Amino acid sequence: MNIPRVIHQIWLQGAAAMPPRYVDMRQSWREKHPTWEHRLWDDASIRALLRQHHPTFLATYGSYRRLIQRVDAAKYFILYRHGGFYFDLDTRCRRPLDSLLHEYPHALLLLSEHPFSPTEERLLRLVLGTRHVLTNGTLASAAGLSLWQDVLAELPRAVGRFRFQRELNVTFSTGPAFLSRALDPHLRRADRRISVLPPEYFESKFGFDSEADYDPRSFIEHSHDATWQPAFLRAAFSKYFDVKRSLTRTARGRAR
Repeated sequence: MNIPRVIHQIWLQGAAAMPPRYVDMRQSWREKHPTWEHRLWDDASIRALLRQHHPTFLATYGSYRRLIQRVDAAKYFILYRHGGFYFDLDTRCRRPLDSLLHEYPHALLLLSEHPFSPTEERLLRLVLGTRHVLTNGTLASAAGLSLWQDVLAELPRAVGRFRFQRELNVTFSTGPAFLSRALDPHLRRADRRISVLPPEYFESKFGFDSEADYDPRSFIEHSHDATWQPAFLRAAFSKYFDVKRSLTRTARGRAR
């Protein structure tokens, strides 16, 4: 069992409706991996997968209020059934993934953490009650990996979490907070099948941190478009990084 050389991506509305920006970004994966299989999933193909292998989940899938929840849930089923790499469409490939597979030849699940500062990460770990603060926009797995069954079983139970607050509902019902909590028991047991990658590889910076540079070791550029979030919230994140950068510069200046 190993991680197959397949790259999965999702655009629920189908390839014909994909914005040119994402068409271009997806092409970067094809150019860097000409011999790999590339699969684009839409709502119809996801429903077909569920109908064939997980019919009891179809009702939950259809009940999600927001498309991003369907995308999030689908990626877990896809990786469980087919294995491979999953990347959000707002990612651009910088270098081939073959060297990563050589570096982690025995890993059956590759995970990434958000590029938070140590203080931010400690706070979020405390809030989530987890050992890691994972991203779900970049994932890789062997097919049929049994621990995914725990994640899939948790999805129906998580539907109502923070239902009346959109952003919290998304992240705790299907998104990064959900995945961090669902996989936490395995990570606490130091499951040897799992490797949490250095953030420099897939998440070396937040895309909306416009002044930061990607790490030279990064395999991708991730713009973190978060199109499901309201514009004011995306602007707030950008402003937060501006303020944090200014405070850091001030502190460094005083230290001198």
